[in-house]
Amino acid sequence: MAERREGSGDFSGIDPERFVETVGALAGDADKLRLRSQHYKAEFRRYGIDTEALTALLGIASWAEKELGPMRRRLQLARAIDKGPDAGLKGHRVNINEAEVGKGHPRADRIPEDSEDPQANADWWDTLPPRLQKKFAAQSPERIGALDGIPSDVRDRANRTVLRQKIKDAQVEYDKLDKKLGRTGPLDLTFRRDELARRKQLKSQLKGMKTLQERLSEGGKNGVPPTFLLGFDDEKTGHAIVAFGNPDTADNVSTYVPGTNTKLESIGKDLDRAERMQGNAARLGRPQSASSIMWFDYNAPQTSDLTVPVAQQDRAKEAIPALDGFFNGLEATHQGKPSNSTVLGHSYGSLVAGKYLSHDKDTPVDNVIFVGSPGVGVDHAKDLNVDPDRVWAGKARYDKITWLPSPNPFKWGEKPFGPDPTSPAFGGGRFDVEEGSKWHPISAHSIYWDEGSTSLRNITEISLGREPIYEEPDGPTPSPSPNPSPTPPGAEPDPSPRPKPNPSPSPSPSETPGPTPAPSP
Repeated sequence: MAERREGSGDFSGIDPERFVETVGALAGDADKLRLRSQHYKAEFRRYGIDTEALTALLGIASWAEKELGPMRRRLQLARAIDKGPDAGLKGHRVNINEAEVGKGHPRADRIPEDSEDPQANADWWDTLPPRLQKKFAAQSPERIGALDGIPSDVRDRANRTVLRQKIKDAQVEYDKLDKKLGRTGPLDLTFRRDELARRKQLKSQLKGMKTLQERLSEGGKNGVPPTFLLGFDDEKTGHAIVAFGNPDTADNVSTYVPGTNTKLESIGKDLDRAERMQGNAARLGRPQSASSIMWFDYNAPQTSDLTVPVAQQDRAKEAIPALDGFFNGLEATHQGKPSNSTVLGHSYGSLVAGKYLSHDKDTPVDNVIFVGSPGVGVDHAKDLNVDPDRVWAGKARYDKITWLPSPNPFKWGEKPFGPDPTSPAFGGGRFDVEEGSKWHPISAHSIYWDEGSTSLRNITEISLGREPIYEEPDGPTPSPSPNPSPTPPGAEPDPSPRPKPNPSPSPSPSETPGPTPAPSP
């Protein structure tokens, strides 16, 4: 909040993090004061008691409510200039131009329309009185659930409400269609292709939505961490964002972006992967807490679409605003010290992650992981706006992704969407994964999350800010430097390991996973 320097009478600036608390508290108190004063004024009148003092209290409530507009504007202006390494930290003060305060105040009595600023959404929510928060969440759960910058627990409740209603509506429509088509003869069915297609679509949607609802109901029980539905809709193949563990309070937050053929109907396997990542991070990162998110909020290419690579790359570009808003929203709602944030892209999801990172020059992401990648849309790790020392890639030897041809016959090893991120020339680090089976290359594309595997252990270590394991074919060596200096002819490369970032506490020997199981068939 704005504070005066001792003895000067001048303001020393606005601390946005404290000021938002002050505005929120004033909004809540003014709302309570008005409601209670109105209540007692009506009661006193009924009994013939003088209400002059209560009228004065209502005047104070009106004064406070009138002040909230300029205060929200001051907060908005302070956020706009609160930049740099100290931004978002309590005690960091900025000076605003008071002349700008009167040039329009943010509206608090309505939900922001298509807001692309998650921090502004967070400030709007935090400065609402509790009564209005409950009102908006109850009246517009679909809009509140989709708004980046709103607390995870609030979005979760809103999206679960939407999910329940969508299931109910889809079931009613499906039952009517099924009954109608069941009375139709075989000849007539040839003229009802649209209705048959709609019934098939509804059946697929219901399967995915009921799976999602069941998995959410398991959260917080039998060792499953609390689950949060941070996003949901049934458009096209459906979309969902699910967190295992609360990202607003977790020390380590990982976001997994799935790839081609992802759809709500088969979302169970992607939820399994995110849950497994959270469990391992929570166990190996003790005493730090962990949250793992399955982020599926884009239209993933489907092999049935027969989409050409150019169109497929467009899907990744289209996902940039949604992923950008989501990460900025996580940053805005996180409580306390900023989390250690990781993004993991699998298959086509690695291109989505790469496109987003190369677009956002101020990303809150700390660690990047690519697995089974067809290329990430950039030529070098340094193009991802993250320290190349914290960019990692792994690929199973028999992963089907290795079959993909290069669009340029003169660039051996280049993937459809850029250089192979596991190649030394890309400039990132590599980590060990199991080979997979050469007889089952499709299953080898999905072995990265096998329980007890080296790959899952390495994913976990990276997400905790540590170094993974990497072995060269001729023996164990540290992962190559992401920015190697040219090695003179005949000279040996420097075998020294890269410096480790501030790691989470190392696990005890008893926490080390057991023998690696065979890849899933």
